[in-house]
Amino acid sequence: MDLQHFLNHNPESLAQYAQTVQQTQKLIQDCLSQQERVFSGLSPATLSEFLTQKILPEQGIPTQQVLQEAVEAIFSHSIAVHHPDCVAHLHCPVLIPSLAAEMLISAFNQSMDSWDQSGAATLLEQNLINFMCQLYGYDANADGTLTSGGTQSNFMAFMLARDYALQQRGFTSQLHGLPNLAGRFRILCSEVAHFSVQQSAAILGLGMNAVVRVKVDKNYRLCSCLLYTS
Repeated sequence: MDLQHFLNHNPESLAQYAQTVQQTQKLIQDCLSQQERVFSGLSPATLSEFLTQKILPEQGIPTQQVLQEAVEAIFSHSIAVHHPDCVAHLHCPVLIPSLAAEMLISAFNQSMDSWDQSGAATLLEQNLINFMCQLYGYDANADGTLTSGGTQSNFMAFMLARDYALQQRGFTSQLHGLPNLAGRFRILCSEVAHFSVQQSAAILGLGMNAVVRVKVDKNYRLCSCLLYTS
């Protein structure tokens, strides 16, 4: 692959980067200005056939052509989250400052695995976590981590709770796995809780039957006397 395709300090690379970003910007603007409906209306079968025609071609094609085809084949048939008729389910219209942030993040490609792979980015992440802990009234011993969303957050919360409960009883799951005692653990959640609760219980070795769903009233408040049995 030509080195100009890798972003670096060389003039050829910087020129290629600027050209590609400008073309991408133009394609996005054109696509957004032409989208009059929330969705193109193609059926799943038609759309699937339409999208499988040029997956991983044997011979590479120019970046500019790839971008053009991506807009025509993918984004023109994607959900227009910016459209006033679109009711957001999980995602919503994008903030323009977030797009600028994504450009910075993707261009510098810092790894958050450890400080030596990112430097300032790791410290920024930790400062953000400290700020959020203070905002919600936690003390200096509090900590946290950034996740991809609610499902991963629920999973990590249950993992920490499981490991803490085991440690209180003299067990370390990382070394010895789950003892028989773990079969007695229960997770209480409302009957309208996200499916990731049971999913997390299954992955963590507690089993979906460990989840006890609690009925809620008309205001979705837990009813302490009304439990579902698994």
